[in-house]
Amino acid sequence: MKLLKNLSLALLMTVLLVGCSKDDDSQSASLIGSWKISSQILNDQTLPLDECEMKSTITFDANNVTVKEYDGENCEDLEIEVIPYTRNGDTLIVGTGEDKDEVKILKLTQSTLEIEHRDGMYVLVQKYTRL
Repeated sequence: MKLLKNLSLALLMTVLLVGCSKDDDSQSASLIGSWKISSQILNDQTLPLDECEMKSTITFDANNVTVKEYDGENCEDLEIEVIPYTRNGDTLIVGTGEDKDEVKILKLTQSTLEIEHRDGMYVLVQKYTRL
C-alpha cells in the first residue's frame, strides 16, 4: 500500500511539473508565422495604434519577412514589402546593404513576439500577437 501511495505521489508530481512548464518557452517558440501588432512604446511612452496599424501584419518565413501595411482614409491601400532577414540568437538583421537594421528579440513565445529597435536616442519596442 505504501508503494502504491509513493507511486501515486510521484505520478502526481510529474504531472504537476509537466503541466506547469511554460507552454510559451522561448527556446521552442518559432518566429515563423504571421503576427499582428498589439502595442508599441517609443522611449517609454506608449504610442496609440490607429485603425490601419491594427490591420497590418508581418509574416516570417525561413528567409524573409513580409510586411503588409494598410493606409488611406479607410485603410483600403495595401502596401506589401518582402524583406530578407537573418537571425542570430535574439538578434534579427533585417534588410541588406545600407538598408540593414538590427532588431533585438526581447520575448518570443508561441503567442507573443516583442522586439526592440534602437536608432540613436530612440528606442522603439513593439509587441505582436501571433495570428
